[in-house]
Amino acid sequence: MKNFIILLCALSLFFPKLTHASAISNPSTSATEVIAQSKFKAQNAFIELRQEQKTEKKLERKLSFATKLVKIFGLNKLEQRFFEKTAAGTDSDKVVGILLGFLLGLLGVLIAYIIGNSTITRNAWRGFGILILLLLIVLALRK
Repeated sequence: MKNFIILLCALSLFFPKLTHASAISNPSTSATEVIAQSKFKAQNAFIELRQEQKTEKKLERKLSFATKLVKIFGLNKLEQRFFEKTAAGTDSDKVVGILLGFLLGLLGVLIAYIIGNSTITRNAWRGFGILILLLLIVLALRK
């Protein structure tokens, strides 16, 4: 018991607010005030939730309106045309295919088939053809 009292005195020196009565309980607030505050907080939370639900509904309406506009004006067709052009192959695909075929030969063509892009495969064959033509020209000039 003596050690406990010494510990409390030491704590009161270092932490004076722990031993102060107002830190433990606030006698000026009654139970009805605490209940009223909690009801007010609950009402505010409910109001915020309702506002979030209303904004979600507004966003859903705007999204459905936008999809209707897309269907009406045929914007999906424009998107399909754009994606068809990009799927047809870009310049980098052509360069990669030609380099694969020219530098690696048939192995490059095989790698192009493994990649699975038709533009790369087609240009790999072209690169391989260029390689064969250059080899034939070099052999013809040697003799």
